[in-house]
Amino acid sequence: MASKALKGLTIKIGGDTSDLSKALDGVEKQSRSLSSELGQINKLLKLDPKNTDLLAQKQKVLADAIASTSTKLDTLREAEKQVQEQFERGEVSEAQYRALQREIIETEGKLNKYEKAAKETAEAVEELGKESTEAAAGIEKTEKEAEDAEEALADLGEQAADAAKNGLTALAGAAAAVVGAIVGTAEASREYRTEMGKLDTAFTDNGHKKASISGQN
Repeated sequence: MASKALKGLTIKIGGDTSDLSKALDGVEKQSRSLSSELGQINKLLKLDPKNTDLLAQKQKVLADAIASTSTKLDTLREAEKQVQEQFERGEVSEAQYRALQREIIETEGKLNKYEKAAKETAEAVEELGKESTEAAAGIEKTEKEAEDAEEALADLGEQAADAAKNGLTALAGAAAAVVGAIVGTAEASREYRTEMGKLDTAFTDNGHKKASISGQN
């Protein structure tokens, strides 16, 4: 709120003569409203610093506050030139002139504060955007890795199936070989017994005893 000491200071704005405090009345009301809203937003942001809706609201309110404060500052600086001349003519008191200067300094401070807050808020929004982008990239990477893992698992399954198939084929081949060997052995034994039978018969037909085949005299 403009200092009470500003009351009584009359300046020309746009060719019209007006009381300075009344000229600032509209911008002062807007400034108070924006300041109150900004306080509410900041209170909620302490609980949820990364709330995008609140950050967007803060950016909008700060932009309005900067515009309103800049308008007030321009009016005060224009008034300062006129009040200085009035002071030199003895039309206003030194206290009124100093009050106006303090009002300018205070308004400059508020403007700088709002501009700094706007910059910090923009940086916070940008950082949040980077985090969102990185998170999205991380999710995409994880999904790709999952897909690759599924493909690798599928390939491994196919390889295992082929290996099992080849193993069964090899096992079947080995079994066949064993069976063949057993059959061959049986055939050989049968032929051996047949030949031995023939030999025994030959010995018997020639007047020899079977025992002689076993080495007995």
